[in-house]
Amino acid sequence: MRANLAAWLLVRRTNIPWVAHVHGWLGSTHAGRWILYEGIDRQLIRRANLVIVGSDATRKEVEAAGGEKCGGCAQCGPVAVSFTGCR
Repeated sequence: MRANLAAWLLVRRTNIPWVAHVHGWLGSTHAGRWILYEGIDRQLIRRANLVIVGSDATRKEVEAAGGEKCGGCAQCGPVAVSFTGCR
């Protein structure tokens, strides 16, 4: 979450494309501040140009957050999710 927050802050100032990376979220297996961090991360990645994920399960979670599976093009690879459309 911290890296995605730092990237989002940088992108706001520079307007450069942002590729986020999500390893996975823990969902109901944690509590307290971690639930807050996960919620923030789910909102932040919606602003990324592209999200690279580590597994098919994580891809499905990111899609559930509003992304679209990228078609596995040469630019994105087989495990990517786009919130702005695959280019």
